[in-house]
Amino acid sequence: MTTIDWPPPKPARGRRGRIVAIALAFFVLLSAGTALSYYVDSLWFDSLGFSDVFWTALNQRATVFSVFTFATFVVL
Repeated sequence: MTTIDWPPPKPARGRRGRIVAIALAFFVLLSAGTALSYYVDSLWFDSLGFSDVFWTALNQRATVFSVFTFATFVVL
């Protein structure tokens, strides 16, 4: 016995791409302000001749964040 579905189901191949594109656009929108802020700070420190200080401080913050993120992951 054969069952015929009418109308045939639509393929859902475009939905996942749309969701990924919306999520990516949302991420870019939220991170654009932070990226612009870091860029402006970098230009300001460079204009004063202290670009090494800016990058060292930024790298130290990133290192501390990474260490505590990893430690929290290990504890949990």
